[in-house]
Amino acid sequence: MQVVDASGNQYGPAGIEIIGADGKPKGGGGGGGTTYILRHSFATPLDYIGLAPIGTLETDPVWNITRLTTTLSGTSLSQTAVGAWTNRTSLIYT
Repeated sequence: MQVVDASGNQYGPAGIEIIGADGKPKGGGGGGGTTYILRHSFATPLDYIGLAPIGTLETDPVWNITRLTTTLSGTSLSQTAVGAWTNRTSLIYT
């Protein structure tokens, strides 16, 4: 499996395992399977990380998005949602 970031940099397969919203591994690992787009956005105190199959538009409602919230004391909360990357700030996270 490969992950491609917004700049076109490719990562994988060493040490990368992508888990979908259904809790199952995505892609084939070991260089096979689906290639994913990786997006990242940070707006204090929220950190967003999104993954979607290559070719997905940022407006397509199929992104697996993780939102990390970090407090001043250093604790963090990880929540997930599925939706459009462009709507990441208004999605309902669980």
